[in-house]
Amino acid sequence: MNRPRNLTEQAFLEFFDQNDPAKSKGSTTELSAIRKAIEEKGEWHEWEEWRISTNFELRIHTVDIGGESWFHVSVECDRQVFSCKCPTLERAFMFSLLYRHIIIYQFYSVGPPWASPRSEP
Repeated sequence: MNRPRNLTEQAFLEFFDQNDPAKSKGSTTELSAIRKAIEEKGEWHEWEEWRISTNFELRIHTVDIGGESWFHVSVECDRQVFSCKCPTLERAFMFSLLYRHIIIYQFYSVGPPWASPRSEP
């Protein structure tokens, strides 16, 4: 692993390490449920309430890119969407976790994008 050049890189590396399904029982369980849903229905789609009346809409499904199956992941909350395409389900899962994490900490630090900026004292 490369040495992080700044605190943001360090945080991302630590987040991926802490949530690696090979190390985290919770991640292993959630990834297994996602894999099963994709095998049975072709996609995983779920709503997750993380704050009263504040939800994530989560989705992972397969897409064809140049004749290969990739996984499209999207996390939507508070009128914003984070999404990407990944070559493996494990990678798509990790990005779904990262996007959820970003949205939560964005909310508590600077607020959602639609909110008025906080005034300084």
